[in-house]
Amino acid sequence: MSILSIVSQVTAFDDASSGNQPTKRLMDWRRSLLQLPVTDPKSEKITLDPLASLVVFDGTRSTSIDGTSAFALTTSSLSATRYRITNSAGTAPALRTARSVTLSGLNVTITVNLNLSVTITVSAGTPFGAVQVGDVVFLPGVSTGDPASPFNNLNLGYWTVLTASSASITVARADGTVFEGLTETVAVVSNTSLQAYSIAGVQVGDTVALSAGFATPALRSFSVQAINPSWFEFVSTTPLGAQTGIIPGVSGVAFYTNAKRFVYVESDQEVSVRCNGDVGNFNVLTPWVSGDEEKVGMFQRAGTSFKLELVNKSSTKARIFVASAE
Repeated sequence: MSILSIVSQVTAFDDASSGNQPTKRLMDWRRSLLQLPVTDPKSEKITLDPLASLVVFDGTRSTSIDGTSAFALTTSSLSATRYRITNSAGTAPALRTARSVTLSGLNVTITVNLNLSVTITVSAGTPFGAVQVGDVVFLPGVSTGDPASPFNNLNLGYWTVLTASSASITVARADGTVFEGLTETVAVVSNTSLQAYSIAGVQVGDTVALSAGFATPALRSFSVQAINPSWFEFVSTTPLGAQTGIIPGVSGVAFYTNAKRFVYVESDQEVSVRCNGDVGNFNVLTPWVSGDEEKVGMFQRAGTSFKLELVNKSSTKARIFVASAE
């Protein structure tokens, strides 16, 4: 952990000759924020070509959410403070890459091995052809906040794929997790009873920022507690109402892995400062004297910033200083 201190002073006089008569002081304000605990403080100088743009940092996770993606918000059966947002229509969000596993109508055998791995085989066909080593296998059920499963409760939850072939996969519980598993054979009637998807994508512990579409109490940032290709869960101590058919737009649901708590920018040319996926010119930094590194324009932000892009609006190279901390 590092320590950040921010000191700012704004003073103006109506006394051009000396500037020190208290009776002619128009403003005099000083703010000292000292001993602020932060992580990863850094600064850099940037030279930005005329009309060029630069992404200084970007902690966002890539998804396929677009203007047609619709979602429903429901309370999880696991806890009164846990909520699930599920894609209900339109373009799938692709929070993880789903593997096509079609098991409906097949007998699925789960065998617990001596090393506490589990082998899953099928009675016919090659339903695991798309599954890859390292993927997540998810067996949903009541214990995961989903409808009842045909599998035993001990087999429900999340597994990691160790080996994969078209007709069988061997899986294990995550490191540090107490093993649960039971040998059994089940006649599967729904393809959702066993799901597989990539480990890459949005992760548990990431932050999701809801900024559009949902009711006002939900327009906040939350920590992701569980993730699936089409849904994610989070905890909110503030009660949230159920909602359906929500279309938040391209940027209304944003996931990010790390964010800056403090951002400071100086520039000797006119620069557009775009935060958190902004594509407009709502924050334009204009220097007091163009080209003068002593009379630069300044921009300061204390708050969640998971993406910062700078756009030089001038026809001259911009000399820019950026400081940030998490």
